[in-house]
Amino acid sequence: LKAQKSVHDFRSQLAKGDVAKFNGNKLPRAANMIKLRYDCELEKAAFAHAATCSNSNSDQGLSSDIKRNIQMVLQSTVSGITLLDTVRELRKTWWKQIRVQTQAIGFGLDTILQMAWATTSRLGCGVASCSGGFFVVCHYQPGGNVVNTQVYAPGDPCSNCPTGTYCVSPLCSAV
Repeated sequence: LKAQKSVHDFRSQLAKGDVAKFNGNKLPRAANMIKLRYDCELEKAAFAHAATCSNSNSDQGLSSDIKRNIQMVLQSTVSGITLLDTVRELRKTWWKQIRVQTQAIGFGLDTILQMAWATTSRLGCGVASCSGGFFVVCHYQPGGNVVNTQVYAPGDPCSNCPTGTYCVSPLCSAV
């Protein structure tokens, strides 16, 4: 659940227009950003993938509407901290990429875009200890990163909440 809060906090910052790009300018506020719910089934599948200790991002065995982020964290970078700390720091690292990589659209943005995809409503993450470090896998549903589709609708927070949701400022929450 703390993994959900970490991503939720970043999505709230984005919805409020508090996320800066590489040039210091803020990204537009999000009118339709949905509040994430933690999903134990997604966590179970994410843990199973993490336990393979594989960086393969193959969607084999996943429902077509689930997307994943995968990261190997080297043991030397996390010694002395807990696995939960590792997950939190990794999320921060993923999100900070937006400051560096928004200048190179299409290069390395998959992770960021998946975390920021407005219509994603469920999240589940798993961490496994592997030789030399940890594998962190997060599953998102419905998955984003759809070609020729907006990541989110720009506008005042909650001004374009999807049908069946209501505003819990700055995010749209399922009924």
